[in-house]
Amino acid sequence: MSEAPWEALPLHNKPVREIVYSGNGKDAELVLTFPDGSTGTVPSHHVSITSVVPIQLTIESLDDLNLAVRITGEALAVDAARVLNYYADDEAGGSEFLEDVAKWATPGRHDIDIVTPVEIELTATE
Repeated sequence: MSEAPWEALPLHNKPVREIVYSGNGKDAELVLTFPDGSTGTVPSHHVSITSVVPIQLTIESLDDLNLAVRITGEALAVDAARVLNYYADDEAGGSEFLEDVAKWATPGRHDIDIVTPVEIELTATE
């Protein structure tokens, strides 16, 4: 099996209302919410978010075991976002994964159905 490749999420310059990473060490997910109410959800144990503009980070307890990390800011947009494609060597799984990634370009509620690292770079809306 070769090293898994990164796949870009089709979100370049897309405004984002908030990003929430919630759960615990075994079960956590990242949810991006866009101004039109659309969402994108990725189960992940590793999330890296960088920003060239000021952001507000709020951490809240959801219950005895779970936390939510909420990122908001004025005029935020996604400059780049990517996920690791562990299905790249699997013809059926890899194809389905790429279809799920492509759907993020359209309005609606979109999910990626595999636990995978996520990297996001934030910028200001143009």
